[in-house]
Amino acid sequence: MKHFYAVLSKTLLMATTVLLFNQARSQSSSTVAPGNCGPVVANFNTGSGGHASPSIYGGTFDSAFYYQPVRGYWTDLDGDRMTPPISPRVMTIISPPFINPSPAGQFNVGFYYIVPNAILDLFQVRIISLTPGPGGTTVDNIVATSGARRFADWSNEGHYVDYPHGTSPANPFLTGDSGTVCIKILDADITNAPGTVYRVEIAYALNTPVTDNFFAVYDNLQIGGSVAPAPLPVNFMGIVANRVDNGINVRWDIADEHNVQEYQLERSTNGASFSTVGTVPAKQKQVYGFTDPNGKAAVIYYRVKSVDIDGRTKYSGIIKMTNSTSFSNTIKVYPTPAQNQLTVQHSQLGASAMVTISTMDGKVLKTIKPSQGASNTMIDLSSMSSGMYILRLDNGNGKTETTTFMKQ
Repeated sequence: MKHFYAVLSKTLLMATTVLLFNQARSQSSSTVAPGNCGPVVANFNTGSGGHASPSIYGGTFDSAFYYQPVRGYWTDLDGDRMTPPISPRVMTIISPPFINPSPAGQFNVGFYYIVPNAILDLFQVRIISLTPGPGGTTVDNIVATSGARRFADWSNEGHYVDYPHGTSPANPFLTGDSGTVCIKILDADITNAPGTVYRVEIAYALNTPVTDNFFAVYDNLQIGGSVAPAPLPVNFMGIVANRVDNGINVRWDIADEHNVQEYQLERSTNGASFSTVGTVPAKQKQVYGFTDPNGKAAVIYYRVKSVDIDGRTKYSGIIKMTNSTSFSNTIKVYPTPAQNQLTVQHSQLGASAMVTISTMDGKVLKTIKPSQGASNTMIDLSSMSSGMYILRLDNGNGKTETTTFMKQ
């Protein structure tokens, strides 16, 4: 991590007004404990560490971190910007695949941060597994999540450094609180099966206007042991698909882009014979996407082919889509932001299912008992003030999911 005080000035367009942490649906519930984070596996002093931002598993309105090679870290300032970022916002970043150095059932994650206010601002860690599937497919699943946590509660065992705004005369918008988060995520779905590797997704939720109109920093990833990133299929790290109103949106991220001319999205209905459905020019980005308007089949396979300037080609892994998405992430809330009514989309509920809504500091405001067997639950928000809230769903069958939503 390099020293971060420098002159900054350039415009960054932040196209986000919605805060949404989409929590994973896993077969078992995740819990957290103090971590054993070990040595740094990506310090970003000489490169991006194969990270990509925003995460392809994140939300549509997620903001990006940008890699700053001179400073040796990731931040939401683009270039030498001297104007403040916009709040509220969610920023996401995702690591390359790693072999889990810890025992099955746990994953340790540590990282250095600078955020405007460690007491108010939140982070979330999600663990995403990638496993070879039949017919050359790649099976990916969000297997575990920390849930939304305050930086101050997990910083160096509760201690963090408070840098009053104005500490950096060179840039008054790159100041705040700094520390190192170290957290252990416990979940039986972290199996460490042969061939399985894991990506770490980290999200920052900076949701207090004015207070959070300052830049944030991500640095020094730790995962509980000294391991190198797992071997990648060519230069692709991940590919995901989601069904949207006008088709199927496919997004992919890459580790390195050298001499690439374009990316071709290919579709198949049998996993063997592929045809090109769209082309995206290479633009030195980390995350790309294309919406296929003709994805009508019940089962669809996608892969991405990169075409180099000299004509050489490389392929991503193959993903299989059978429902609304190619990976497990079933709890959804809409509209976002909500006004007087919120719809929660979920799997069918058991007899003892329960929905609770609480403030960001944990105060429970509503408890709702949804109908047994329901797959959608309507919630009246008319009596609630504007702001950001946590929704927790116990489906009555031993699984718990959480997400956040904003009410206007």
